[in-house]
Amino acid sequence: PKDDFKATIIVGHHKLEGKRVTLSKPLAVLKKHRVGEGRPDPGEEGGEEDEKGGDRSLRDANVKYNIEGVIRWKLIFKERPRLLISKGQRK
Repeated sequence: PKDDFKATIIVGHHKLEGKRVTLSKPLAVLKKHRVGEGRPDPGEEGGEEDEKGGDRSLRDANVKYNIEGVIRWKLIFKERPRLLISKGQRK
């Protein structure tokens, strides 16, 4: 199918016109969630540190990624913005 979708953005006194283009590979939008607490044991003063100085117990916590959406198109604006001034506003 042909992309005939036109996009128009107006920012202040400027108008941008573009078109929608289908991506060759869709992109997934992911959201990161921690499943485990990732806290040190109550008997310990702090968690173990790894060689980089980070807290190993926080790093090893289970992480889950949820797919929030899929991006299939992008908008392309090739031309410079056009100025929107009506004849009554000119001095």
